[in-house]
Amino acid sequence: MEKQKKISIYIAGDCVDSLNDNILTIPGIGGSTIIPVNGYWLDDDTNLIEEDSYIIQVIANENLVRKVLYKIPLVVDDQDCVLVTIEDVDSLLIKLNKLL
Repeated sequence: MEKQKKISIYIAGDCVDSLNDNILTIPGIGGSTIIPVNGYWLDDDTNLIEEDSYIIQVIANENLVRKVLYKIPLVVDDQDCVLVTIEDVDSLLIKLNKLL
């Protein structure tokens, strides 16, 4: 049996619904949960940014994780949106230093 992973995508900006809709188009993804959170971070010029932020949580088979990750830049690059971090249940944390 394929191992399940919980992927948490931390996103700030207006693309949360669009990204979630894109993820749900992947065959084999049964659903997701959107959790509102407050986000604060520094931009490249060390200005403090506060933005409505969200966590999209998806539980997927290991073989679908890459497909979920491929959806992120397609949506984020087209919209006023910032990808903050991606985390899975193995506590692998991918930190992005710049605004996308």
